[in-house]
Amino acid sequence: PRVVIGAIDTNSKVAGKGVEKLQQNGVEVTINILQQECLALNKHFYQVHNHQKPYIYLKFAKSKFNKIGALNGKSIPLTNIFTNQITHNLRAQVDAILVGKNTFINDKPQLTCRWIKGKNPKKIVFTRGKNWDWITSDIQDWIVVSNFPAPAHLKLNNIVVSEKNWKEELAKNLLLLNIQSVLIEGGKEILELFLQNEFYNEIWEFSTSNELNYGVDAPNLPINLILQNSDFSHKDSLRILTPQP
Repeated sequence: PRVVIGAIDTNSKVAGKGVEKLQQNGVEVTINILQQECLALNKHFYQVHNHQKPYIYLKFAKSKFNKIGALNGKSIPLTNIFTNQITHNLRAQVDAILVGKNTFINDKPQLTCRWIKGKNPKKIVFTRGKNWDWITSDIQDWIVVSNFPAPAHLKLNNIVVSEKNWKEELAKNLLLLNIQSVLIEGGKEILELFLQNEFYNEIWEFSTSNELNYGVDAPNLPINLILQNSDFSHKDSLRILTPQP
């Protein structure tokens, strides 16, 4: 008998034990075949077990003039239906989507996988400050992350994080909820919060043919990113970028 293993499980509870047991029973074992491909296939799992935090995607779409939205808070669709299917396919692969308070108020996002067949992720809204006037009845199925506790009468599913250690506390609380991967689909403010704090694993940047030439600029990306993949779909293009290891 012979067994081929693509990549070894890095979970300390099981790492290498299966290989050892097979070999002790006379099985020929070959490991690390297509290792990088296998690691990529299971990147959410490895991120959690190796780094104790969820795998984070940042996603945004920009116009020909580097704009991601209008200044008046009005939602402006930039991508076409084919690109929407790519985005919704990514949504179906993650455990949760996170947006900022302003996106929740202005866009009233559904955050579903309606353009494809897939499981809808959990919905998270990130807010700062003590103002809760923006809360509406349709937030009951959301997770609200805040740096101040929500008033008890609102009966929110509330994760409270401190201003100083918000990254570590958010990661810990998400893993407790079995959320191992998160797609950040907020506006510029929430995207740059995660960028500036280096709290992400991949950036999905869609460049569209939309001619919006006023409003909010796309977030500023680090200069040392690595291009992992690129694609072109009906006048929209996609770059998938990762930070330097």
